[in-house]
Amino acid sequence: MSYMDKYFLSESGQLRARVTACAAEKGVEHPEEWAYRHRWTLACWPGWADAYAAAVRPSDADEYWDASIAVDDGMIRSAVAALLESAAGGGDSGEVV
Repeated sequence: MSYMDKYFLSESGQLRARVTACAAEKGVEHPEEWAYRHRWTLACWPGWADAYAAAVRPSDADEYWDASIAVDDGMIRSAVAALLESAAGGGDSGEVV
């Protein structure tokens, strides 16, 4: 894992779309804005950059394939829930818990 992996995760439109969907499902107001505001916290979330770095592009992948798919929906749900729980408890929702 490297800082570049974290950068690429923070800029992944596919990952941000999935985080937005999760946030919307959890009832977050303005989920697109929330996902964008937390993109760096999530890109640095424990295990995410390692998963991204380990992703291997399948030989039959289309041009839109993105290694951020290695961050699975369970990882996203867990991180979003932790951030929301931290915010509800008065913590800074931008911190890694």
